[in-house]
Amino acid sequence: MLNHSFKIASAALASVWGGSNVKQNMNISPIAGRGQAEVVIKKKLLGGATLSSMSLTIPVLIDHPEGEEETEIILPDIAFASEDTQRMAGRVFAFPVNPHDGYIDGSVYFAGVHNPVDCDQITFLSEVGSRVSLKLHCVFDFEYEGPVELGKREETITVDLPVVN
Repeated sequence: MLNHSFKIASAALASVWGGSNVKQNMNISPIAGRGQAEVVIKKKLLGGATLSSMSLTIPVLIDHPEGEEETEIILPDIAFASEDTQRMAGRVFAFPVNPHDGYIDGSVYFAGVHNPVDCDQITFLSEVGSRVSLKLHCVFDFEYEGPVELGKREETITVDLPVVN
């Protein structure tokens, strides 16, 4: 389950969604029981080291002045210097942000456009059986495509996802 929400003052949003009947805030909340963490084990070409690659799909429901919008945060092809995800519990991984090499090319589709999501830190809280619990530090850049009034939003997201191979 994703434990995440944030609120945004609606005054700046009135012009985006039009009209004066604007809700007092905006919320992003989890869609329970959905999403996944896909793990792929692959060999690194140089040196023969084994790497893990994980792609995350995190479904969210965004409650905004015009109603609710279901969408997903997509974080593809995250490289980890370990092949055993079972031994990652308690480890923290830091990543550069776009445009630096090694960044996670994340995005969220909202209000008809794609906006970048920079994820610069992932903490493996636990992995039990075929589930993984993660804490992610992310910045949502709504200034990229819009609605620009939302600006950049720094968030910490905790999520529990099934692992598929």
